[in-house]
Amino acid sequence: MDRSKNHALDFFIKHTNYSPNQISRIEPIHNGFTNLSYLIETSDQQKYQVRFALNNELVNRVNEYQVITLLKNDLFIYFDQATGDCIKKWIVGHEVDYFDQTRLENLAKGIKKIHQVPLGNCSILPIDYYKGIENAKLATRHKRLYLSLINKYRDLPKHLTHSDLNAHNILVDEYNQIHLIDFEWSRINNAYFDLANMARESLSLEQAYYLVDCYGGLDLKIFNEFLIISCLFALIWTYNMQQTDKIIAYRKDVEKRLAYYLESFVVNL
Repeated sequence: MDRSKNHALDFFIKHTNYSPNQISRIEPIHNGFTNLSYLIETSDQQKYQVRFALNNELVNRVNEYQVITLLKNDLFIYFDQATGDCIKKWIVGHEVDYFDQTRLENLAKGIKKIHQVPLGNCSILPIDYYKGIENAKLATRHKRLYLSLINKYRDLPKHLTHSDLNAHNILVDEYNQIHLIDFEWSRINNAYFDLANMARESLSLEQAYYLVDCYGGLDLKIFNEFLIISCLFALIWTYNMQQTDKIIAYRKDVEKRLAYYLESFVVNL
């Protein structure tokens, strides 16, 4: 499919009330693993993001739409459930570049707000901790530990979760308010996984523990074990992706994190 600048413009015009002569600027802003995006500015000083979805064989866009609906996210003005292509209002801010206590406090509030959304009779997908495990070249002891921990915590309370929290999916504005974005991997899951994944991807242990403290009501021992679960979950994911240099490099980083956490928390394997 054509995902050029001209196609982005045509897509925007088709699904909004703007005409071509009302577009003052359009430029590419992001080319990621599952999304390709453009910034569009209009003559009435409004800004929008046109997002074209990529790798839809991996991402359930209907599930993403259901999550956005459940969150009552009013940023989206158009969303095609069949393709994942969408138009959303622009968030004024930038990708988070560091975390101090204020930002961690606001991040904890943002995560908790998602976890507190009433689920009702929603059909949002549950997390699948076992998906792709047969393809993963995990050490026997690591696989045994992973399965043991997953079973140990299978009955934890379930919530709506982001399930892919990292610094790239977080925007911060001039007031240090945190905005969580990119919900294509959201699942029904437990609270610990969200915080552990965030920590594994983007935080030091000191920052992670402060985040857990700000969130409140969590058991630190369980959180530590979810740091390990998060690493092994990520490793399984890497073995099910095309083995590019980027994926292999990412896997090596995750392996380093796993080794650090194992040394810190697990005495006997």
